[in-house]
Amino acid sequence: KLEGCDRVCDRIALVCEVACCEQPAACLEALCRCPGYLLGSLLLYVLSVLVCVSRGCDCDAGGRVSAKAGAYLREGCLFLASALSLLVPGMAFVIYQNMPLDDDGDWSIRPLPTILGHVDPRRFWAFSLGRCALADDGFYDAALGSLDSWKGPILHPPRTEAP
Repeated sequence: KLEGCDRVCDRIALVCEVACCEQPAACLEALCRCPGYLLGSLLLYVLSVLVCVSRGCDCDAGGRVSAKAGAYLREGCLFLASALSLLVPGMAFVIYQNMPLDDDGDWSIRPLPTILGHVDPRRFWAFSLGRCALADDGFYDAALGSLDSWKGPILHPPRTEAP
């Protein structure tokens, strides 16, 4: 267990890492990935229309492509909402709210609050490779689902297994 100065230094390092590294990196990541998912969604919707038309309005194949486009649209919207939330200083500390002061405690990450509801922070490389890696649920398991309020899977999670 950490005691005295070591404990204080660890808390200062945590605050600096989250506020100066993880939160700005996650915000930039969200701003970079959001347009890609939204553009991918648009292209998949156009493809689904083309598939429907080329197959004589056989919308089974087009419907599958359209469902994938909807998942990309959801992911893009969640990244956009996350970027707006991460512009607020200190918002990333909500994720680490359950983190114990001692390093040996068990804890779980918390979702990031946004205007679209809660967003699972495990979709971000910045959080998944940061302090979230120390959490019991710091990796995304599709069988358990995500922490999002807008239900659905995380399309391309950075980590899918425990270190």
